[in-house]
Amino acid sequence: MNVAMGEVDGVLPMLTTGPLGADYFVVPTEARSDTISVPQLTLASLLAKTDFIPTHIKMDIEGFEYEVIQAGLDILKKLHPVIFLELHGTALIARGKDPLAVIRMLEQAGYTQFTLAEESLAAQKMAELGYNCRMICS
Repeated sequence: MNVAMGEVDGVLPMLTTGPLGADYFVVPTEARSDTISVPQLTLASLLAKTDFIPTHIKMDIEGFEYEVIQAGLDILKKLHPVIFLELHGTALIARGKDPLAVIRMLEQAGYTQFTLAEESLAAQKMAELGYNCRMICS
């Protein structure tokens, strides 16, 4: 499905980066007239619409990890899929979100192992990386 993921179902104004930006979308930092409206769903809504039960989820959502995980906590607790997470600490902080809170929510959902390149990734190491890292959460 061609949708953005978020904390609520609705519509999200986004900018296309075009062919030189690998054709992906970003949320503008200010109001702009050149955005396009992209449907936005929560994780629960996406799974309900597709009747899909994931064993693995890849999240590379450019700083929206906080909202998606917060809205999807019940699903994550229930299904406990392995998560391939690209944590965008710089983008989260720029949006007023705490990247460590993303990790704490995952822990609340039962995730205890955070791995980067086959090494356990502790909160201190995540902080040293500015919470900009790719990890496997299980």
